Amino acid sequence: MQIIKRVFLILILLSIGSIAWAQKNKPQTGVISGVLKDKKTNETVVGANVVIQGTLIGASTDLNGQFILSNIGEGTHNLVVSLMSYKTEVVPGVQVKRGENTIVNVNIEETSTQLDAVVITGTRKTDTEISMINTIKSCELVVSGISNQQIQKTQDKSASDVIKRIPGITIVNDKFVMVRGLSERYNSVWLNNSPAPSFEADIRSFSFDVVPSNLIENLLIYKTPAPELPSDFAGGVIALNTRNTSDKNAITISYGTGYNEGTTFKDFYTYSAGNTDWLGYDDGTRQLPYSFPDNLSKYSVKERIRYAKTLNKIWEPTKTNAPLDQKLGVNTLKKFTINKMSLGNITAINYSNTNNSKHVSRAAYQDYNIEKDQPDTNYYYKDNIYQNSVKLSLLHNWSLVWGNNQKIEFRNLFVQLANNKTLLRDGYTYYGGQFVKGHSMQFESRSIYTGQLGGFNSFNNDNSKINWTLAYSRTNKNVPDSKMISMVRNDNEGEHYKDYYLNVSFAPTPQYCGRVFQNLNEHIISANLQFEQKIEINSFTPTLKIGTYFEKKNRVFSIRNIGYVLANPSLYNQELGYKPLSEIFKDENINNTTGLMLQETTANSDSYNAENKIMAGFVAFNIPIAALINIYGGVRIEKSMQTLHSFMVDRQDVPIYVGIDSIYLLPSINTTFSLTEKSLFRLAYGPTINRPEFREVAPLAFYDYEEMASYRGNPSLKNAVIQNFDFRYEWYPSASETFSFALFYKQFKNPIEVIALSTGSGLEYTYHNADKANNYGAEIDIRKSFDNLKNQNSFLRHFKDFMLVLNASYIRSEVQINDVSYLTETKRAMQGQSPYIINTGIYYQPDKTDLMISGVYNVIGKRIKVVGDPDHPTIYEMPHHQIDLTIAKGFFAKKLTIKAGVVDLLNQEMIQKQFLDLPIGKREQTTLSYYPGRNYNISISYNF
Repeated sequence: MQIIKRVFLILILLSIGSIAWAQKNKPQTGVISGVLKDKKTNETVVGANVVIQGTLIGASTDLNGQFILSNIGEGTHNLVVSLMSYKTEVVPGVQVKRGENTIVNVNIEETSTQLDAVVITGTRKTDTEISMINTIKSCELVVSGISNQQIQKTQDKSASDVIKRIPGITIVNDKFVMVRGLSERYNSVWLNNSPAPSFEADIRSFSFDVVPSNLIENLLIYKTPAPELPSDFAGGVIALNTRNTSDKNAITISYGTGYNEGTTFKDFYTYSAGNTDWLGYDDGTRQLPYSFPDNLSKYSVKERIRYAKTLNKIWEPTKTNAPLDQKLGVNTLKKFTINKMSLGNITAINYSNTNNSKHVSRAAYQDYNIEKDQPDTNYYYKDNIYQNSVKLSLLHNWSLVWGNNQKIEFRNLFVQLANNKTLLRDGYTYYGGQFVKGHSMQFESRSIYTGQLGGFNSFNNDNSKINWTLAYSRTNKNVPDSKMISMVRNDNEGEHYKDYYLNVSFAPTPQYCGRVFQNLNEHIISANLQFEQKIEINSFTPTLKIGTYFEKKNRVFSIRNIGYVLANPSLYNQELGYKPLSEIFKDENINNTTGLMLQETTANSDSYNAENKIMAGFVAFNIPIAALINIYGGVRIEKSMQTLHSFMVDRQDVPIYVGIDSIYLLPSINTTFSLTEKSLFRLAYGPTINRPEFREVAPLAFYDYEEMASYRGNPSLKNAVIQNFDFRYEWYPSASETFSFALFYKQFKNPIEVIALSTGSGLEYTYHNADKANNYGAEIDIRKSFDNLKNQNSFLRHFKDFMLVLNASYIRSEVQINDVSYLTETKRAMQGQSPYIINTGIYYQPDKTDLMISGVYNVIGKRIKVVGDPDHPTIYEMPHHQIDLTIAKGFFAKKLTIKAGVVDLLNQEMIQKQFLDLPIGKREQTTLSYYPGRNYNISISYNF
């Protein structure tokens, strides 16, 4: 309830300030018109371009030299006037008033010498459906994408939702993207023309859930190598661009709420501690006290007891009732003129506070009992998982445009995230023959800032272009005081028969009264410079591109493992273990005789410092051959030096150094054959590489309580090298319709995968280079409008307002392994690869009604989650069919919009399985299952 009060308080305060601002800057429209004349002869000028600076809003002068620009936002604008053989003229300070016609008569001066064609450069509008199609069609590479206009037709809330609408895309854990069935490690993510920082210590990926969908201008996925693209990918380069320009003054306020069938208004458990959890960060309650030593093992028993009593005593989750999900946002668009320059700003603040619960069945198995024809279960648990998620984001972008639409942009994105997760476990372990209960509590906060200062300049009649970006990113991941508890049922007759008692080990172990502290800090600086020159040789106009790139990434990661043990097994008070946790961990029970002691097992190998430097340069040529063939190719040379400093696991006093120094020469070619004005096909080839992530080469092991497994790095990992071959046919029947069919083939050397290891002390995962792999498949993308039915006399005309979108991929892969000493198969599919992906949607949007109804369907095929070994069969994630429905209606000329929808209408069970090929036949074992729950959402937004 306090969270809801705070949310509404913020909404009210923002609304008051926003409404006041909006009243002052109401985006009403007016008209700009005038006559263009030659300054010397005073004759009217025909065919000149008149454009609002920084936009594509414009018109050409007619036979009388007149121009009219309609529906121009109220405010001050600059006009850019250009025509061949005339000097480009910028008309500053044109005042547009609501409902009025502003007369602007312009005299332009002819150049003293004959010039080549003068090009008026407009700011390319990239957030509409048609502009996205044009971008894909004109690109020299194999690319897929989605625009802001398409996003608004769905119920998608973040970039992770949006991206799965693109052909060949898979989402893992609602955050991580797989392209063409390849795991997230094989994809490179760029945010606003610079590398995106990683949020995770264990998984190499950018968390797409941090970018709200309404802040996305467009999202492109380049699926073939090119000289200017980073080399570290095999699936694709994902280019996410946030909004940065505005051609009007406006403000939008939105509020939404959601209901989850399995969560809302039901019992909910949280790791309650700080007063700032609702803002996405811990207020210090869970942090170690400032006086706490850097390692307890260096101190005496008496001192360890004293320090243990300074820690917080929050050991049990707080039971509450889950409220409705809350989401609110305020977006402002502002445009200024400064003499002959235009300055634009977009600021967006978004906040969400959501709850989700899962009731998970989890199991592990020993060897299958062939005699009884039944699984030999190792353990079986019921896990109730409760997660509260907070997301606070601020986007603040500026653009400065001058002259013939030259531009400098300053983009900023800050996101604060928090996941408050509580897991309650109840089950039976056959290994010890015990009924067990337990819980874990974790509060994870993540902070990301990324900023880019970039510019685009064209000169020499638009034949020469410079594009540059300077970027800095910082990521922090803080997980303070994760707690894990395990309790065992006493099945011996007596006073405590069938009572549960605290399971305490003789040595600190994370899952038995463990307290774990994690921290990650990462900094990235990068610089990107590209120059493009069009060379005119009569009618032959090739283009030369050259560029350079530099990136430096630093990461510092540390983890502390602290846990409680029996102070003295012979003197331990057995009754203490049966008491409530709030009593067990009281100060008087932390002693060196009858109670518990605090110890630390943090090792030198539990921390690492890492750095990666990349220096690259490229040269490329775009060669048009007549009007039918276009060849784009070149070479990229890239040098990287990846280093990591830590310590050996089995010899903590011995430092370990990981150094992967590499240099690659990477040629690529993309050829486009234009069959007709509306159809073409592409052929492409190029090698790419895949470097290990820092976490993958770090020697430390981390225990995951939810999965009951440890993850350990492998310092001997090598770079993977991939050869990429692509074919794609594209057909564009109309400005809003597309059809494409693609084939691809990839050869991998040393692909990196997650595999299971048999350690004898529990399940452990690590990273491994397979010998080689092949990956091949086909994609189809259809965007069909039924607008051509509007002239039909039959009932078919009622379908004119429908649009069909279909994205589907079929993928096969095969990994070959020579070392089979611990693996079960010499040939199998690649880990994480989906054999098929289908995304399809039907959209209904009748003209002049401001109504939109959509239904979207998504499914992914069975894929390997973890590669098995002889003791642990491979685990597969089974297909999950999902349908989302959305309806939106605009009122008062789209000023007010109400949007409602349901996510995951089918609520199909999520299942993970093992498949066994036995002498008695094929058998299956379910290792995990749960129902995700339907989500119902409604939101309202108002544009001032």
